[in-house]
Amino acid sequence: MTVKRTDVVVVGGGPAGMTAAVTLARHGIDVVLIEDQATLGGQYFRMPPSALNTRAGGWFTRHWRRGRRLIRKTLTSGVDVLCEATAWTLDDNGDLAFSGPGETGRVKADFVILSTGAYDRPFPVPGWTLPGVLSAGGMLNLIKGQRLAPEGTSLVVGHGALLLAVAHELIHAGARVAAVVDCGPARLRWRDLAGLIATPGMAVKALGYRWALARAGVRYLRCHRLERISRADGRMMVHLRSGENESAERIIAADHVVMGFGLAPSTEMARLFGCRQHEDTCAGSPVRNAAFETSVRGTFVVGDGARIAGGEMAMAEGRLAALEIVHRRRGDSLRLRLERWAARMNWRRLDRFRAVVENTFGPLPAIDASATPDTVVCRCEDLTLQALNDALDAEAGNIAAAKYRSRLSMGPCQGRNCLAVVRQMVASRGGEAGAGPRGRPPARPIPIAELLAESPEHVSEPELQGS
Repeated sequence: MTVKRTDVVVVGGGPAGMTAAVTLARHGIDVVLIEDQATLGGQYFRMPPSALNTRAGGWFTRHWRRGRRLIRKTLTSGVDVLCEATAWTLDDNGDLAFSGPGETGRVKADFVILSTGAYDRPFPVPGWTLPGVLSAGGMLNLIKGQRLAPEGTSLVVGHGALLLAVAHELIHAGARVAAVVDCGPARLRWRDLAGLIATPGMAVKALGYRWALARAGVRYLRCHRLERISRADGRMMVHLRSGENESAERIIAADHVVMGFGLAPSTEMARLFGCRQHEDTCAGSPVRNAAFETSVRGTFVVGDGARIAGGEMAMAEGRLAALEIVHRRRGDSLRLRLERWAARMNWRRLDRFRAVVENTFGPLPAIDASATPDTVVCRCEDLTLQALNDALDAEAGNIAAAKYRSRLSMGPCQGRNCLAVVRQMVASRGGEAGAGPRGRPPARPIPIAELLAESPEHVSEPELQGS
């Protein structure tokens, strides 16, 4: 078993994690970066295979070049990068356990930065598990990572700014888009214009998405409700309701449906660390102070793993968290104070734009009246809405107890596709949703052979029970 000793361990090699690692290394801080994918970049800077031609020009090439510059800087800055390594638990000594290619290891660090990113927010409706229905994040990964788009016509449906980005990438990749259907109201207000002016580059990028849709002749439909998805004659049929009383039904046929109802923070590692969570009815998020430090001293959470705000904000938070650690390790200096001030000003500017997006495209409820009793909510365990209601009824709304009765959140996704929905179900009954079941190791799936190879002194009783 490999044991590494370092000043800081960074979990996640996306924009936030790489920016934090590079900033720390530039100031002479020893860093170990753990990334579970084969290459750095995360979802935002996902890189295509080197064999693919990426010299097509336009936004694709500019984005890839920027990501590659950051990846190259990370690899050449002295950071100890562990790719294809999964951080999965903390042992009794507070060391972070990871599973790499064919081995397990430990990292002993004084500080931890979690930049675990986000995943697609679930929105169970009848038919959402049918073949041909893809998530917005999955579609973006397909296009960015492989330069592939599905054949035929795609319909993009959901709510939030991510819809425009997905439709734009589909068009850029040569796909046909039947329409973009926004299932929520747009709430842009005059006072939000200040936030747009503060970040003109981001505003221009958003307008560019709309212009690309208009130029391609793609319809943009607002204020519709997704009722269900069915399949007929080999095509996907998307049933929508429109109008104030939702009396008008609209059916749009497509070969593929891309669902995007926003993103949810990936909080598994933060919950495993014991970081206090905001106990809301959505996916939850760790409580942080102004330096992005959690309730566990020395543990920071940055980027979309704490709050959905996009790649630019993730990099700004990663830089600020790293500079806070530099301040604690190296003390204060005029140069460091100026760097921290500039980083904070940049973060505040981006935060104004984030607030505009959040106010304009606030998340819809995780489940609505479209879901029927036999709608699948927990995809891993094939649990329906009725089965979950029965489990909650039997356990008086206690999510942790309902978990053991129904196997809720015990599948490979560890609750990513169901806990947000279940918390809303509990809240709708007038109960306290809370943060849900506590984190259990392994936080991510690892080979069972590596668990069996763990020596008893490195595996605590709760870990053995949780695995």
